[in-house]
Amino acid sequence: MPRFLLYFFLIYGGMHAVLWLRFRPLLPAGRAFNLWLALFFLAMILSPVASRLIERGHGPQWAAALFAWVGYCWMGLAGLGFGNALISWLIQGLAWLASRLGWLAAPAGLGRALAWLALLAAVLTAGYGVIEARSLTLERLTLTSSKLPPERPRLVIAQVSDVHLGLIHGQGSLRRIVERIEAERPDLVVSTGDLVDGNLFLEDGLYKLWAGLQPPLGKYAITGNHELYAGLDQAIAFLERAGFTVLRNQAVDVAGALRVAGVDDPVIPGPPPDEAAILGSGPPGLFTLLLKHRPTVEPQSLGLFDLQLSGHTHRGQVYPFNYLTGAIYPMQEGLHRLARGSALYTNRGTGTWGPPMRVAAPPEVTIIEIVRAP
Repeated sequence: MPRFLLYFFLIYGGMHAVLWLRFRPLLPAGRAFNLWLALFFLAMILSPVASRLIERGHGPQWAAALFAWVGYCWMGLAGLGFGNALISWLIQGLAWLASRLGWLAAPAGLGRALAWLALLAAVLTAGYGVIEARSLTLERLTLTSSKLPPERPRLVIAQVSDVHLGLIHGQGSLRRIVERIEAERPDLVVSTGDLVDGNLFLEDGLYKLWAGLQPPLGKYAITGNHELYAGLDQAIAFLERAGFTVLRNQAVDVAGALRVAGVDDPVIPGPPPDEAAILGSGPPGLFTLLLKHRPTVEPQSLGLFDLQLSGHTHRGQVYPFNYLTGAIYPMQEGLHRLARGSALYTNRGTGTWGPPMRVAAPPEVTIIEIVRAP
């Protein structure tokens, strides 16, 4: 944790230094203003840390939520401003180079104009990002399979992932999610990790909303990395109290309709799961659903599952970070056909982590319809 905090303060503090350098021409001059600005930056840098300390110390939840909302909203705006600052400097540098080469004369006041443009773009994008983060979408996927039993020609599965219930996403956010799922009348509901984030998930209203959702074939969940960060035992207790069957490196047959397997996220302590052994432990012939938080595929598992459901990436959450997450997880979004009849679907995330913003990566609930092949 000390090393993480050191990296956090160095990186986040460096971002604020870039903001000051880029937008300094737009700010009032004077030592007094610079002092107040430095204090404001310090408060914003410390706010996310303060929210976690208050929450984990069982302090006033309203104070933890206030620090989280202020700190993370600012983090989103600062991140966008940082990216725009770098882009504006690049444009300014290219204009300077073109002027030096005699290709064209750089307009007077170009740096100040670019700084204004970068700031305006960051503010507008952040505002839009807050709106998009609340625009829950339904993504629909239809697959055919000969493995469904004759008495069940159609099976509907609702997937949520990366909801991050906690200081930012509480009862209001969860109620919208549950209502959208209920309207689809799924046979089965699954959570592919990071359902919780922090201690606020112990609030009764949150687990009661989940418990009220009772699909005919039940609810299944796996661990993500944030279940560990929130406290693994508490997170699992919440999931079970909310009516989820938590699959930890195991597979179960569900009413003779399908087989559901779930594996722990790699950050969870313990030996890594043997996916192939887990998937091959049951009778063959049933449609097999693999729940795995990160969209990675084990070669030895191919052909042993029909559909893997994953999340984790958020599709970067805020453009252009999708290029970074895409470099780490090439199958970061949507359906991907794999070898030996297997497929992977990656959910963009149903909530948000950190800044309550999404840009070009709207939150989703995935509705998967499995239809028996004729």
